[in-house]
Amino acid sequence: MAASNETDEKRQAIKLYSSSDNEWDRLSKVWSYVRKHHLDNYTAFHFANVSTYVIPENVKKMVSEIGQSFHSEPMILGGAIVPSLQEPMERFCGGGAGFTVNRLGLNVDVQKCKLDSLEFASDRLLGLCLDQLSGIKCRKTTDSSSALRYLEFGIDYHANWNRKVKGPIKNKPLSKHHGIFMQPGLNGISTYTTSFSLDDVNQVSSNIAYMDAIERVHAILKEHCKEQWDIPVVAHDENGNPGYIHDSTYLRRNLLPFTKGETCELPFGQGPEGKAGYRGLKKIQIMPLAREQKKVLCLVYTHSGAHNRVRAIAETYGPRCDGFMAASNLTDASIGAVNLLHEGLEAYKNMWLKVRSMLEYVHRHYRDEYDFFHIGGDDHYVIAENLKHLVSTGSWKGTWNQSAPLLLGGNMIDYPHTEIRYCGGGSGYTLNRIALKILVEDLFDTHHCRPHFQASAEDRIISSCLDFVGIECMDTNDELKETRYHQATANFHVKWRKATPSVWRAESLEKFHGIASLEGMGQISASSVSFHLKDDEAPTADPPLRRYHAILYGIKC
Repeated sequence: MAASNETDEKRQAIKLYSSSDNEWDRLSKVWSYVRKHHLDNYTAFHFANVSTYVIPENVKKMVSEIGQSFHSEPMILGGAIVPSLQEPMERFCGGGAGFTVNRLGLNVDVQKCKLDSLEFASDRLLGLCLDQLSGIKCRKTTDSSSALRYLEFGIDYHANWNRKVKGPIKNKPLSKHHGIFMQPGLNGISTYTTSFSLDDVNQVSSNIAYMDAIERVHAILKEHCKEQWDIPVVAHDENGNPGYIHDSTYLRRNLLPFTKGETCELPFGQGPEGKAGYRGLKKIQIMPLAREQKKVLCLVYTHSGAHNRVRAIAETYGPRCDGFMAASNLTDASIGAVNLLHEGLEAYKNMWLKVRSMLEYVHRHYRDEYDFFHIGGDDHYVIAENLKHLVSTGSWKGTWNQSAPLLLGGNMIDYPHTEIRYCGGGSGYTLNRIALKILVEDLFDTHHCRPHFQASAEDRIISSCLDFVGIECMDTNDELKETRYHQATANFHVKWRKATPSVWRAESLEKFHGIASLEGMGQISASSVSFHLKDDEAPTADPPLRRYHAILYGIKC
């Protein structure tokens, strides 16, 4: 039954209150109606609002586990809440996950309550009312492992909750005064959860959004999308045959000629690289081999409509990496492009699931062939020798601990959360074999890595996922604290000043994380690794990959 301010027979909604009624009036009217018309028809009654998802089978299971006492004493079940640290002895069943009452509990006439104030939320007022009339308090409903069945603040909140989190859960008074002990994280969510709030699912804020969230949660629990989601990580060859294993060294053995064409139309310094950018690029040196050189597999995400970019990469830095692969929706072995299946659409807004598929494929087929794995878009340029030099050596802080998991890149602030930093995707980011193994084998299927989640911000998700196990994006600045992974073009970085806004939020990086951003030419390290060639000030159809390459390697036009 759905109670509303309007009757709608299609949705089984009946009018029980008016839109002008306050929360308590609405709840007490619904309670009284159910008491009058349905008290003898059911043994348990679950009250919830539109933002709550209920698993009826688990409500029934919990009631049966309580046994005979459920039928012999008045009872209300729910997620126990202590209103504040100043009122530690009071507890009530929160309304976020809804609450369940038995017949004896429902038989209390709540309209007889004499409440001093109606300022509190309706769930707290109900708790005060039941305690006043019949001495009924919210019953402890945690399972045998102290996991919650009623999730008051949403699954995501509870999954990330720990005892250090300041928020609505008052853990200390719950345990000290009420004997309700809560477990952190996923351990605190019962296998037989009865209900939970949807308030933190997609930050829903309207009835339509709640309906979408309910349908999505229902589909997950009932595995309605299993076939759509369980797409195997498999590549198809040029004829569409599955099971294709890409030759990651093909470009090194089959060098493509460098296409000068448009690359040489304008003198260097007068083209899309810009005058300042040209000076910055000329500062960069191609680093020699390190004493203990590491092998790097370069990975690019792309699509068939951008294979002209991949061809430019295949003519420039692709074969200079130890291995190369471009994940696409069309296989073209001549440029290293692979049709790699992934969940969801072939779209920018689904970049996370595409990158996830790439990393799973790489982990399966190339994990033992390479030491590091660099991943970025088809609009970023990599100085492969300098990338190999960086991963083989270290930063201004010292040499890398090669026996530990490493995530390397250009740090950015996850604004407005200045305490959180991540490896920005514009410049690409680099994982070592240990970090890749942890990511794919241990983390991918956990909620921290958002399986099945469609989003463009794959860089944030990967950094957040690894950060959960203590793997942070490292400071990769050189011995002069000059930048090596660049989130913009060389021209932008050379012209950048601290008074200028930056996508990486330089001020917060230095203030909260100790990662410096020098001005002007200090933005360009002599051992620079990569540049994001997306230029918002002077956008071009194709990033100037070949011009950067010609300038850096002294190719004459």
